[in-house]
Amino acid sequence: MKLLDKTRNGAKVYKVYDKAQTPYQRLLKSDVLIETRRQELAATYHSLNPVLLLNQSKESQREASPLFDSPRLMGLNRDSI
Repeated sequence: MKLLDKTRNGAKVYKVYDKAQTPYQRLLKSDVLIETRRQELAATYHSLNPVLLLNQSKESQREASPLFDSPRLMGLNRDSI
């Protein structure tokens, strides 16, 4: 959420936020893209599957977890634990 306005009334601070948007939505709204790039990004955005991305991310974390839990990574050997 992007902060639009912040006003102070004594000790109380009032903040007004913009509607939540993804970075992709903010980029489209900014009108800085040429039409061909806008179409390329739209095709990429619409081809993404959030559930599939989440599952891939979790699987990658599961595979990497034993590597980071290794005592060797922390400079320790099993005898000193």
